[in-house]
Amino acid sequence: MHNEECLDKIVKNVIDSNHFVSPITIKRWLDTMKNSNDKIYVTNRILTGLLEKNNLYMQGTIPYIQEVINNEIKNLKNEKSELETLATVDSLTGLFNRRRCVENLNRELKRSAREKKPLSVIMCDLDHFKSINDTYGHDAGDSVLKTISGVAKNNFRGTDILCRIGGEEFFIILPNTAKTNAIYVADRLRRNIEKQPIKIDSQDKPIYITTSIGIYQIGENETVETIMKNADLRLYNAKKSGRNKVCSE
Repeated sequence: MHNEECLDKIVKNVIDSNHFVSPITIKRWLDTMKNSNDKIYVTNRILTGLLEKNNLYMQGTIPYIQEVINNEIKNLKNEKSELETLATVDSLTGLFNRRRCVENLNRELKRSAREKKPLSVIMCDLDHFKSINDTYGHDAGDSVLKTISGVAKNNFRGTDILCRIGGEEFFIILPNTAKTNAIYVADRLRRNIEKQPIKIDSQDKPIYITTSIGIYQIGENETVETIMKNADLRLYNAKKSGRNKVCSE
């Protein structure tokens, strides 16, 4: 980022010019700035200065400067959107991360209470995932996570909220869903994962994996902490009962 003295010098060169400074020259100065905030600062200052001083030499440049400002504001919005995505989405799977999971769960919890509609959650963990990393390497583990995430995306409604909250742990929020229906979709997910071939680069044949799933229908006066705890308890019971199971108690 340029310091203010440097930016002000660029502004002064244009505003006080007693001859025409072409848009190409201004663009060359602006191209030295990698930061959109700097460009907006400079172009706004130039535009204001030209209008105040009524610099006749530079009147033809004003539309160009206005265009630069509009483009840089658009770039800033895009950068902000990308940063927000990075802050809330797991880069490997494209699912929401733990932070956004908590935010969404809080929101759906309030909606469920307000509309008096059922809300259920699914917590699932890939069985023996560590052995895949240990045997085939972390790239293979990443392939497993991406493949299983794709299976999960195809398993749920558009209103359901899919999150990756840990290494091989996933959390799905099911608005307007009672436990009975949650059990049905969870077992469908379990079966689809079990039969999904996973291609990894180091192996000629695909590998397979299973998942253990805990289901919890949210009651009254719940918090995110109690919901996570109850879902995790049911996941533990699914693993304890032999893995590749769905447990709602």
